[in-house]
Amino acid sequence: MSHWDFGRPPSGQRDPAPASSAGGGSGAWAADDFWAPGDGWQAEGDWQAEGDWPAEDDVLDEGTAPYPITYEREPWPSASPQPDTDLSYGPWPPAPYPGRGDQDEPDTGDFYLPGGGARRGRRGRPGPSRRSRNSLIHGARPRWLIPAGVIVLAAATGASAILLTSGHPNGHAAQGGGGFTAPTATPTVSASASAPASPAASSGPLTLGQAHGVLAGYTTVNNGANAERSDTLLAVAETGSSFAIDTGLYQRQRGLGVAPYPAFGPVQATYYIPRNEPAAGPRWFVVQVANAFSAHPKQVTSMEYLLFTQATPGGAWRNAIEPYLLPGTSAPRIDVGANGLATAVSPTDLSLAVAPGQLPAVTAATLDGMGNEVADPGNLSDMADQRFWRGKLPGAAVTDTHAPASGINGQEFALRTSDGGALVFYTDAAQLTITARPGTMLHLTVPGFFSPGQALSRAGMSYLEQVATYDPQVGAGTVRVVADYSGITGTN
Repeated sequence: MSHWDFGRPPSGQRDPAPASSAGGGSGAWAADDFWAPGDGWQAEGDWQAEGDWPAEDDVLDEGTAPYPITYEREPWPSASPQPDTDLSYGPWPPAPYPGRGDQDEPDTGDFYLPGGGARRGRRGRPGPSRRSRNSLIHGARPRWLIPAGVIVLAAATGASAILLTSGHPNGHAAQGGGGFTAPTATPTVSASASAPASPAASSGPLTLGQAHGVLAGYTTVNNGANAERSDTLLAVAETGSSFAIDTGLYQRQRGLGVAPYPAFGPVQATYYIPRNEPAAGPRWFVVQVANAFSAHPKQVTSMEYLLFTQATPGGAWRNAIEPYLLPGTSAPRIDVGANGLATAVSPTDLSLAVAPGQLPAVTAATLDGMGNEVADPGNLSDMADQRFWRGKLPGAAVTDTHAPASGINGQEFALRTSDGGALVFYTDAAQLTITARPGTMLHLTVPGFFSPGQALSRAGMSYLEQVATYDPQVGAGTVRVVADYSGITGTN
């Protein structure tokens, strides 16, 4: 997972920054936000009553500045002073390279970079200042911090969720390649949790301590992979569409020549572990996390779901899906019993508006204009790129088609919500095709994928789109996307 890219607003739209709450230089959460006050998920004293979002980025357009975040994790009281916003920065990554004036390609002044991986979630702060970016570019590296977690159960009203809060980090992992702790089949168990050292697949659901160990190992390895832009190291921590999208982002970074991602990590996490995993298929669980920047470790910048899978009994746990909550969207509450376990929903459940196993196809059809069961979230990379290229290449044909993802990228997972619906996680694939107008050639700039020196009559780009969709009971509401994450994964 990289915090480079987690949600571009629809073209021409920006939500205004809400009024600041006491204690921060940013807007306050809406009452129905991701971890809204009163949900019973917070441990008293570890989370502000109304956590603040960073201020709206009013300097950059829908362009390319990344939002790297830190791995340092610590609680803070609501009265603590908030860090000042650093606006002393320029475009990072840089704008597209200047084009050749006589060819079909974007104007030289355009700041938008197609291909995904630069979608700015407005719940993010500016990237590192010039000084910190220069230190990264010239070889200085952030410290990698091993998480130090304290696992607590929510209050009685919040027995349906398990909350992880954390104290000051108490250790460092080695810096550089090969020095990062990998998630294993027997993740480290917190001292405050009890779990068998190496459970067999048939021994029941994963324990809270083991799930915490998976998240900790993943975060450390992911930070190492991001620092080295190492596909090989990332393969230890990620699989499926997460791996495909994030290696695509690495490829874009290499094409742009920008510094690697600084380290990041969750400052709060809520675990949803299914009690009734199917006999066939991978084991899995979901963590709902809040992330923070290294330069602003006390300021939450994004909310996302991390879905981990274990493909074979005793195998490694890897992140497979990681959608970010859409701005202004409230997420449904997952139904969890008194034992702290969630309920997995069958892909053929007919009590829902759309059977979960059919949602990838229904979503793809809707995005292609052949239905209206699932609303377009408005920020998918391929569709934004289609709008971009149509605007810059008016004589070219620019098409975009969608389909359910296949193979390891095409798995679906669903959890029961408290209202009887389901939160369904899945991935769709998109194919963007640009065909030059008659008598011309394409000279495209998509860093890491296409360069202006290539003369093409036709160019194709493949994308993957991770989605978390709320699927209500039949007649009880509208199917809606609540979180997504997408990006270019290849060309053809």
